[in-house]
Amino acid sequence: LEALHDPVSVAWAVTQAALAWGDLPLADERSAELVRRLPDGGLAWALRGQVLARRGDDEGALDALGRACTLAPRQVFPVAAFEPVIQRALTDDASPERWSLAGELSFRAGRWGEATTRWRRAESLWGPSVPAWHRGWVSRFAPAPAQTP
Repeated sequence: LEALHDPVSVAWAVTQAALAWGDLPLADERSAELVRRLPDGGLAWALRGQVLARRGDDEGALDALGRACTLAPRQVFPVAAFEPVIQRALTDDASPERWSLAGELSFRAGRWGEATTRWRRAESLWGPSVPAWHRGWVSRFAPAPAQTP
């Protein structure tokens, strides 16, 4: 009963219910409220990303999901909800940041081979200027590519 007086809990519950009912305007309004109240909340940003994905805002959804991954690096997110958005984003001219994010999401979903492939694609696009944050992440989780003698 106490949760009914907590605006964050209410916004969270209403957003999830609105998504389930297909009331995207309400889900959009409440998820925006949620990230305003919890700007450092990784789960709030993941939920916001789900809403944006359902609304067809691929760029907004990926930005929200990227923020969620940064804010909650060990959190598991509902990656399946984002897969169509990710597939649409991974075009031939997709940025290395998009490929890196897609790799991280694949990793979080337990699809390690796919994660490694996506991370390596990001690295090939960055060339010699691979960011340290990406190198650090990949070195911990992805095997090095096979070397040919």
